Amino acid sequence: FTERTTIVVTLAEIEAIASSFYAMQYQCDHTQCFVRLVAKATQGKDCRLLLDESNFYSSSCARQSARVEEFFNAGGQIRINRPKGAGFVINHVNNCIFDEKVGLTGSVNMTNNGHENNKEHLLRLEEPGVVYDMLADFWREWEKSKIVTRFEIDKMLTREREAAAKKRES
Repeated sequence: FTERTTIVVTLAEIEAIASSFYAMQYQCDHTQCFVRLVAKATQGKDCRLLLDESNFYSSSCARQSARVEEFFNAGGQIRINRPKGAGFVINHVNNCIFDEKVGLTGSVNMTNNGHENNKEHLLRLEEPGVVYDMLADFWREWEKSKIVTRFEIDKMLTREREAAAKKRES
């Protein structure tokens, strides 16, 4: 899927969640996605989000902090990580796994720009072996990642406010 069709596919998969949603995202702030994910989390679905640590604390997405906090407050579990290595090393996996049966992966971040403006690719995968491999990778990364608590959420929000104040001053 490309361009505007990526959001149609993503929203349909979120709406259809019966039990679980697991995702690794570099950036995420798409309002429609998060409204639906928050609803799923409040319904008791197992919703987990693994984010890049540096981007978690300093995102270029205007609404990421608010969306992540809403997800957290709804009971969604969040962890952050930074891959080992030197230089500009990031967790840039962009995938979602729905009910351990369907995987979405590709270049698109779950952001407004990713789904509404950018040229992106999104693959929808149902092959059990492929989805299993995506799940195995998710769980490997999840287990070695840092748990996000209220402390990290508040730290993220404070850094966002400080960056906004600095931008206004310049």
